[in-house]
Amino acid sequence: PNLSNKGAYNQHTHIYSHEHVAVVVEYARLRGIRVVPEFDTPGHVRSWGVGHPELVSKCLLPDDPKDRVIVDDRVVQFHANGPLDPTKNSTYDFMKKLLGEVNEVFPDDALFLGGDEVPPACWNSNPMFKEFMRLHGISTYAGLEVFYVQKLLAIVEGLERKRTPIVWQEVFDNGANLKKDVVVDVWKGWASADWPSELGRVTSSGHRVILSAPWYLNYIGYGEDWRKYYTFDPTDFRGTQEQKKLVLGGEACMWG
Repeated sequence: PNLSNKGAYNQHTHIYSHEHVAVVVEYARLRGIRVVPEFDTPGHVRSWGVGHPELVSKCLLPDDPKDRVIVDDRVVQFHANGPLDPTKNSTYDFMKKLLGEVNEVFPDDALFLGGDEVPPACWNSNPMFKEFMRLHGISTYAGLEVFYVQKLLAIVEGLERKRTPIVWQEVFDNGANLKKDVVVDVWKGWASADWPSELGRVTSSGHRVILSAPWYLNYIGYGEDWRKYYTFDPTDFRGTQEQKKLVLGGEACMWG
């Protein structure tokens, strides 16, 4: 309960209770809409650290006027809001409990696990993570994220009701060992138009894919910028017909 009690903007007005979720799911169902939850980890968890500081990585950031501590004769700032800590068994115990609850509340078969935009600065700042990586033969921070994701996918696989995991493209790009049922969401390359090559790479590996890159609605332009959204074809990339059959469709994103 501390995720919302302490992490929400307002624990009374800005949360979703189980009853709220049920109302949304049923309202959508009657209109032919599926509600797919996303619990994005290990990054994007700043609010989690407010209610559960033991879950997040302990970052040692550059000198700051407040919250100073001494580490190896050096003054640094202690900051608790890094990514989830992938080195603790308790992190995975918490995720197992959380996803078990999600499994009961959300009826859709798909479950979005996130995996995007994990900042390496926190893990790089703390020698504890470097030592953990050395002991486990992990050479990059992307590899440390993969370590976490593989354990998370194992938790999802063990849920009582089978789920179809969805991950952001970084999980695929970082070399995670993904089973063929994992769906990859391609969101990068909206400005450089590099998304067709990413679609080719993902589908050539046999994974189903969702394309988000061209449809970020929060990038507001002048004039009739909506026209361009109707010109993109998510199957417009170099690949076989079998690859293009793996494209589930597009996703329009609106981030606050």
